[in-house]
Amino acid sequence: MLIASSHPITEWYDAQIQLERSKNKLNCKYE
Repeated sequence: MLIASSHPITEWYDAQIQLERSKNKLNCKYE
């Protein structure tokens, strides 16, 4: 990625990925 790791958009994007991962973990547990 061209965006610096300190860039807010990158931080937001990383947070979205973490959110999706935690959702997927919960879904796997309860399915």
